[in-house]
Amino acid sequence: MLAVRQAAAVYFKNLTERRYVDLDEEETEGDLPPLVEADRVQLRGAIVAAVMACGAQAGLREQLLCAFARTLRQDWPKRWPALLE
Repeated sequence: MLAVRQAAAVYFKNLTERRYVDLDEEETEGDLPPLVEADRVQLRGAIVAAVMACGAQAGLREQLLCAFARTLRQDWPKRWPALLE
């Protein structure tokens, strides 16, 4: 089961690296469109809890933290002001 979670975390990290780009830029890697704001809102709502839920599973935590860092670089503080509340 851990291998499936690890694979999902790697996929999620890669998705954020490729598609979680500045919405003002229209370019992403490959032919994939950037994530739309509705998807970003859902992701922001779940990413912190997902990082906290992985606990001592370092491999999962590392991948999720990379995705979290990407969301921070792109959205905080302008689009994610509630993060520190």
